[in-house]
Amino acid sequence: MKEIKCRECGKWVDADLENCANCNVSLRIEEIEREEKRYKLFEDEAPTKFELWLDSLKKSNNPFKLALYGILRFFYLVYMAIVGFVVWSVFWFSG
Repeated sequence: MKEIKCRECGKWVDADLENCANCNVSLRIEEIEREEKRYKLFEDEAPTKFELWLDSLKKSNNPFKLALYGILRFFYLVYMAIVGFVVWSVFWFSG
């Protein structure tokens, strides 16, 4: 009888089992690798310098920085409205 060590609890279990008898973690290597690859796809990336700068504007107590942040948010909203209208127009008039 072949036994393998569980990667979670460290107990030795029968290699023919799909899940550990102690902690119910999958013992199949392909499944484990697929899960790890899936989690790597959704890891958060480090924020850019621009995002950090916007965050510092938002958290500032300076009224000028807060006004600048509000103005930037307004222009972003207008930009996204224009892009949304263009996309809507393309789909509406093409079909």
